[in-house]
Amino acid sequence: MKNKGLYVIIGILVFIAVYFGIGELIQNEEVAFGKEIKKQPDEWMKIIATSTNSAVITIDVDGKTYNSTDYNIYMSDDMQLMCPVKLISEMFGCACNIYNDSVLRIVRGNDIVQLSGREDTLVVNGDIGIDSARLVKTGGEYEVSVSGLARSLGYDYEWNAGINQGKLTNIDENDDILPARYSYIDENRAPIVKNQGSLGTCWAFASLTALESSLMPEEVFDFSEDHMTLCNPYNINTDVGGDYEMAVAYLTSWKGPVKEENDPYDDGKTDDTLGAVKHVQEVVMPQEKDYDTIKRIVLQHGGVQSSIYAANTTSKLIYSDYYNRNYNSYCYNEKKTPNHEIVIIGWDDNYPKENFNVEVEGNGAFICRNSWGEEFGEKGNFYISYYDANIGITNVAYTKVEDIDNYDNIYQSDLCGWVGQIGYGSDEAYFTNVYTAKGNEHLEAVSFYATGKDTRYSIYYCDEFEGPDSLTRRGDPVISGKIDDKGYYTIPLDKTIYLREGQKYAIIVKITTPGSERPVAIEFKNDYLTADADITDGEGYVSLKGIEWENTESSHECNVCLKAFTQNVTK
Repeated sequence: MKNKGLYVIIGILVFIAVYFGIGELIQNEEVAFGKEIKKQPDEWMKIIATSTNSAVITIDVDGKTYNSTDYNIYMSDDMQLMCPVKLISEMFGCACNIYNDSVLRIVRGNDIVQLSGREDTLVVNGDIGIDSARLVKTGGEYEVSVSGLARSLGYDYEWNAGINQGKLTNIDENDDILPARYSYIDENRAPIVKNQGSLGTCWAFASLTALESSLMPEEVFDFSEDHMTLCNPYNINTDVGGDYEMAVAYLTSWKGPVKEENDPYDDGKTDDTLGAVKHVQEVVMPQEKDYDTIKRIVLQHGGVQSSIYAANTTSKLIYSDYYNRNYNSYCYNEKKTPNHEIVIIGWDDNYPKENFNVEVEGNGAFICRNSWGEEFGEKGNFYISYYDANIGITNVAYTKVEDIDNYDNIYQSDLCGWVGQIGYGSDEAYFTNVYTAKGNEHLEAVSFYATGKDTRYSIYYCDEFEGPDSLTRRGDPVISGKIDDKGYYTIPLDKTIYLREGQKYAIIVKITTPGSERPVAIEFKNDYLTADADITDGEGYVSLKGIEWENTESSHECNVCLKAFTQNVTK
């Protein structure tokens, strides 16, 4: 009886088909003509959902794939394809936020879609839509059903059971993800207005306002500018101005942020023992005057810190030739370098060019938040023309901010962050940092700077470092990828790497940054601000081809900007 097992399986399948199929038809034989026969019963849908969830589920959005291995994507018991709300923004290029712990609001182009967790009805541009969706919260994370939501945003939805995939295809020929106007003030995503007073701390206020906005409206924080300024590894104080590199170094080294209530502003003291209440894992720095990217980041992530030229005091600015007090608008069209940091929190493509004191080429302005209190501008906000000489040249946004339990340990030797760059006159180079495991740990992720657009990387791992020659025995890449914009990025590894206590290991990165001759970010003593940078706390190496290696500390008096993140292994 070789085929006995096969006959048993066939028998079971026939029984299920009869019970759930023919049985349903019998139960519904009295259905009135013209009405839909009842769908498969709940038990049958649960069986299908269980089978679907036992394999990898993918969602394809216009050719980009997301899978259940990386995200909490699953099929509900009633056959609704569910995915995390935090993924919707990336999928559809939209603003996607939860308000009052119950209402999902999406802004994409001219469309506004809302869904209450208490109801399944989608409201599209103020009207009840024809599609429904479900919003649920499990384990502190929101999930939403995909099909109805996708259709309300102009996408076709198709489920392919054969390959366990939901496919979403944009069918809107005139699709534009950027609305003509978008403002955090309108959307209730704007942090509180702050006042730096007479101190040179605009850089810290702008950085933390941008960071706070990236968490809103789901989380509301007031972070401490005092701590950022006084506990920064640079030689600065509140009387001396700073810039975004200092803020990024402070945040990405997990020195902060800390809460304002724990270190109040301008009280003459600080506490360097305070721990960060959030971990910044990604900082995007859009290219000069790339307004579309700036707008997309504001829409999807948070405010963008940028620089302008302005007088040093409020009174000098508002009475300057470049500021219109009637419209609270500003445009500087000359050649002085920036000296003030603000935050872009929105834009208006149709803002009249006539509202500016100087002649500009066309309409349009960014809506910006200042740090001079609510008495300035429109309760702390003002309009800066798209044609301002400096706005949008330097740009910083905090696009991945995580809870402090994301990793147990950070390994680093670059507390001052990206001070300069090193290379071999080529857009390609290898760099590495060597670390010793403090305990039994899993290596989960690494981070580094992309010093320009379209940077490609491959990450390798050397498990037993015994000197530079060990680095040539690195094997195949653990993970490879491409980064669109310059900035600071944390790359989760595709596989878990075990580290034993006391093990000396190396992280190796091959990086290619088009157009660069020095693609590797480094920390070194560049000036009086970085005079206290510790170049003895790391062991880094650089190489052109990954064969012959130079020690960066002894050969170049610098540290490589390359961090490692681990989780403790509990027995």
